[in-house]
Parts: sequence; structure tokens; C-alpha cells
Amino acid sequence: MSPSQQYLKTKDVLQATGISHQVLYRYITMGLVEELKTQEGGNRVFSSETIPVIQLIKKLNQSGYTLRDIKDIFFKEGRLEKLKERGQS
Repeated sequence: MSPSQQYLKTKDVLQATGISHQVLYRYITMGLVEELKTQEGGNRVFSSETIPVIQLIKKLNQSGYTLRDIKDIFFKEGRLEKLKERGQS
């Protein structure tokens, strides 16, 4: 993690993305989103890079892709990283 990245709590991720706790949990269990760590008391901590990933998932899902499709197409073989690189160019 680079020094410019921030750690985000679950509530910060939920507020920034507009998803529910249940949707975030589904993304985590499906392997679409990863938490950095779980703190004492069960609080999850995420990278600031989680926000654009969730926004991409939401956009693709609203376009008609199922979550399984999104995982199979975009989260295998580093395709998500390639999409991120294109977005930064």
C-alpha cells in the first residue's frame, strides 16, 4: 500500500459508494472486494482503492452483468488491474 492511500472503515466505504452492508458482505464473500484486515471487535478495514472497484461493480451490474459474470470476466487474469491502468492514462 502506498503512503498516499488511506485506510477506510466499513461505514466510510458504505457512505462513499451508497451500497448496503449486505451488498458489501456479498462482494467480500464472492471475492470481488477484499478487506485489508479485520480489527479487534470485527471492524473491517479497506484500502481507498476499494471505492472505485465498488463503483465499477455497481456500473457493470446496472448494465446487466451478474455478479458472477463480473467476477468471471473482470476479476480473473488481472483484467481489473488493466482497466484501472487505462483509467489513469
